[in-house]
Amino acid sequence: MRQRYLFPDQETNQNIIRIYSAALWCKGYYGPAHPAIWDLRARTSLAELYNDIGIDYREPLDADLWARVTRSLLRMDQFRTVAGGDGTTKRIQQHLNRRYVQQIRIPAMNLVPTDGIYSRDVQQGLMLAVQYELGLDKATINGNFGDGTKLALRTKGTGDDLPYNLRVLFRAACWFNSPTWDSNGSAVHFHPENVLDEDLWPAIEDWVHTFQRFSQIATDAENYNFQTWAQLLVSCGDTMRDAFGCDTAAYTSMERAQALRDSRYLIIGRYLDEHLDPDDEHYLGKALKPGEAQDIINGGLRLFPLFQYNGTQLFNFNEAKGYDQGLKADAKAREHGIPHGSCIYFAVDYDAQDHEITSNVVPYFHGVRTALERSGARYVFGVYGTRNVCERVSREAGARWSFVSGMSWGYSGNLGYPMPHNWSFNQIREYDFQAGYGLDANVWRWAGDQGVSRLDSAGQSDQSLRGYIDFVKSVEGVISTMGSGPPRGSVIDATLAFLRSAEPNYRERIWAAVLGAIWQEVTDACAAEGIRPEDRRTYYDPRANHNITIAHFGAATEGHYAHPGSGTDVTIGEGCGWAGDILNAYTQWRENHRSMSGEDFCVQVVGSATVESRFGSDNLIADVDAYNLSQILFGTDGEPGGGDDRLLSDALFTYHFWDGPNRSAKRFTHFYESRFGGSAATFRAAVRNVLLDFEPWSFFDLFKWKFLPDEDQWPDRIPSDQLDSFVEGLHTVITRRMEGESA
Repeated sequence: MRQRYLFPDQETNQNIIRIYSAALWCKGYYGPAHPAIWDLRARTSLAELYNDIGIDYREPLDADLWARVTRSLLRMDQFRTVAGGDGTTKRIQQHLNRRYVQQIRIPAMNLVPTDGIYSRDVQQGLMLAVQYELGLDKATINGNFGDGTKLALRTKGTGDDLPYNLRVLFRAACWFNSPTWDSNGSAVHFHPENVLDEDLWPAIEDWVHTFQRFSQIATDAENYNFQTWAQLLVSCGDTMRDAFGCDTAAYTSMERAQALRDSRYLIIGRYLDEHLDPDDEHYLGKALKPGEAQDIINGGLRLFPLFQYNGTQLFNFNEAKGYDQGLKADAKAREHGIPHGSCIYFAVDYDAQDHEITSNVVPYFHGVRTALERSGARYVFGVYGTRNVCERVSREAGARWSFVSGMSWGYSGNLGYPMPHNWSFNQIREYDFQAGYGLDANVWRWAGDQGVSRLDSAGQSDQSLRGYIDFVKSVEGVISTMGSGPPRGSVIDATLAFLRSAEPNYRERIWAAVLGAIWQEVTDACAAEGIRPEDRRTYYDPRANHNITIAHFGAATEGHYAHPGSGTDVTIGEGCGWAGDILNAYTQWRENHRSMSGEDFCVQVVGSATVESRFGSDNLIADVDAYNLSQILFGTDGEPGGGDDRLLSDALFTYHFWDGPNRSAKRFTHFYESRFGGSAATFRAAVRNVLLDFEPWSFFDLFKWKFLPDEDQWPDRIPSDQLDSFVEGLHTVITRRMEGESA
């Protein structure tokens, strides 16, 4: 176009005019009345387009600038503000075009879109502008965050008194990286909307310091410093800053782990498995070896597990593959003794485009989540990938933590996107730690995933459960020898009350009003034999891979045993177990997460092993077990302490070790079928009764008043469709666990 030197109103080739006309229409501007004739309407539209781009429209047109405008006309760039765009971003985009394309004429810089959306092209334009303002030769400016740019930032981009244009670009970078997140997990937005004119450091100081803390870089340096610039401009940030995490595909012995610890590393990522066979020419041998996880821990490091079956191209991702690989990851994690509640990071190891994340990557992680839930919800999942992949998978599929591939700073998914809100690791550089031992250094966020510091042993877990049953049996033995011995039903009652007393909150009067007082005579008699309730606060269930709080289990079982419910009728005793925990979950939703639908909240929070939850996985298992055990205790005649003549220890052994219909392997299925008749309608109606039918339940009236004082958020005050969504979410949580048992 520069060589042709013909502007639209001078163009003699009608086909070229037609192209210009079509481009105007495609950009949302009026073209000429006749597509082959450049008329006044077309000239007016072109002037409007120049104004939207942020450059001056002068006739005759500037040939060099017209060539750049033509390039943008023939691309997908938009110059009108699009849906989701904002005015501040648009003003920054126009500033970049006006100063650095029209006025400065940086050779490597083309017009950036002015659609109000922060994108890869805008980020690259910002980098080129920063390089110019740092004094790099225009002919050498290329947008790469290389040694020359780093040196210039360290020498000319620091200090408290930067030139105006550098301060503008710094504020623009802050705007593009907003929101950041504070220590409470709340979004903090960059407030100065007039980024181009605002010139006072105090107006942005608080946000910058919050950003520095979130990014885990120093906050006590000068206002404008290299680490902050680097973190604002590229996903890897300062690659030489302290990095206490690492990951590798190589075998890590205890001696090597100790060497890493001596080099200030504290946590390492290792792969659970590899998709290639050892005889494959591309086999890497990257999977954890038997005993390696324990060697890593013995060497002084924590461990975070990774899972990647190829994962380097689009076709590797779909929901079915996610489900299959989720099951494999669960099995491998258990094989290596990874404890319950740990986060497994599934890798998206390529530059996935936004539409590919929608079509393939998010469905893949839905499959992963379903597989882990159906395998007993032992583990939560995280995501490894670009900033965009991590944020979208976390928001749309529920990934707990993000492991950012920040080292790939040129990936489009790392350009134009702020750090994900839940980042735990940021991979910043690759090097050989020892000969033949390649290592990626990762910034480990202190507020992030703490990794694995101990392993589970199947044998010890089994002994722990059997030891708990023996503990219960010893309590029953003391109770049975008291005086002439209480009736058998009272032995069960007294045993459950003794277990309940292990936690002080279960000794409060409100519990005594529902379940009766804890028998002091029993407590004293057991203490005389050296048996105290606080001796066993939890027991480990190896099938569920969870530590269960004994006091919660005791109170819930006692409630079911004393006040059994059925069908849609929910009793006050059930408020000590699953019904009460549903109210706990409801209050958490309405207090802290009401922006989420009820169903999304339940699926992501209820029954979770790591997300903060008032109805977490251990309580969910304890509640289900409490109901199931109460059914065994009722005996064949349906009466407490009835015809089967069994005690709690007998029922526990039957439930956990007898290979029959009540076995804990089918705990959720048995609960659903026995308590609700296997009916979804009955389940939903019973849950609605828990939430709405307060009249006969003074216990729940008190609960409602105490924990949800905002009356507008009571279940009978919110829109019915929101309540229905919450009920449906609870049903989904239970049915997914049942599907896992079937699998």
